[in-house]
Amino acid sequence: MIRVDFSWNIIEKEKGQYNFTAYDGLVAQLDESSVKAIFIFAYSNPLYDHGLSPASPEAVEAFANFAVAGVQRYKGKGYIWECYNEPNGHFWTPRANATAYATMAVAMGKALEKAGMLKTEMFVGPTTSAFPMEYIEAVFQGGVLSYFSAISVHPYRGTNPETVLPDYQNLTSLAKKYGARNPRILSSEWGYSTCIGSCAPGVANKTTERGQAKYLSRMFLVNTFAGCLGSIFYDWHDDGSDPTMREQNFGVTHNKHYNSTYVYEPKPAYFAAQTLKRLLGHSSYNSRIPVSDSDVFVLTFDHGAKVAAWSAAVNASVSVSFASPMTGCYSRTAMLGDAMSQVCSSGGTLTLTVTDEPQYLTHTSRRQHVHLPPKHV
Repeated sequence: MIRVDFSWNIIEKEKGQYNFTAYDGLVAQLDESSVKAIFIFAYSNPLYDHGLSPASPEAVEAFANFAVAGVQRYKGKGYIWECYNEPNGHFWTPRANATAYATMAVAMGKALEKAGMLKTEMFVGPTTSAFPMEYIEAVFQGGVLSYFSAISVHPYRGTNPETVLPDYQNLTSLAKKYGARNPRILSSEWGYSTCIGSCAPGVANKTTERGQAKYLSRMFLVNTFAGCLGSIFYDWHDDGSDPTMREQNFGVTHNKHYNSTYVYEPKPAYFAAQTLKRLLGHSSYNSRIPVSDSDVFVLTFDHGAKVAAWSAAVNASVSVSFASPMTGCYSRTAMLGDAMSQVCSSGGTLTLTVTDEPQYLTHTSRRQHVHLPPKHV
């Protein structure tokens, strides 16, 4: 799945007239590759409100009409339609305004409902950066939960992914307070920069390339454990080639100009994502197995045929024992795809040494000889 702007100013260049040519080409490519999209209704249009975020009655109605036209054109493809992007920050102009955002979102929800789109299409928000609970509560008070299919959020943080769990619990509780019966969370953008040095404009979300690989894997796994509707890791590739700029180094591959002989050279996070997708991409999550160390996560998939295990503690290396989901042996794969020695249950118990890099176990039922290739550097 990809996430991309669905730009109002590109589609509506004359009032009430929509030209989807640019997106028709993108959608055709997505269809050909069997890829779904999260389309972000974005952001403003010089035809309305002097190019600021839609706040006047005319602009709000026009933005809602634009949303209906877009959803109607691409309905039935399983896309998710996101109500703006990080309106609690600089994307909402001239400045963040929860009441104005809620008014716009409700108008869009009503228009989509009237057009019959909310029965089959997913409309989500408020898509905040992090968890500004006061802002989110003001938005919920505006009535948006009557129209949102799920609550989208960007859980950025400078700490490890596991620290998101209390935030999800607080967000869910707040949604229930304002009438949501079974709120689902969509983690639609979250990443860690691999910038070095001063990391302008700040060091939040900063980590090493190896650290980014750890956090990517654990972000997807933690979101699965938390029951999230989906997860998007930011970003596909670096936005620039200056290693000291934070915003330029969120990619799982380097910028295309980073290495002239290797376009979009992968970082370790690319291989971590590839390994996770290969081993668990088509699996169904079951449960977390309790162990004595609360920092350790042992998640089972496919009725115990697959297991993911890691510790949230930095540089951890801890031995844990737990009831084996299945009898017999499991092959093991390291975070970046390297083969590890297999483990076998003894008396119904598995014993593992876990670190802060996830490892993946696949049930094999019997002992096997494993050839261990050289590790990734």
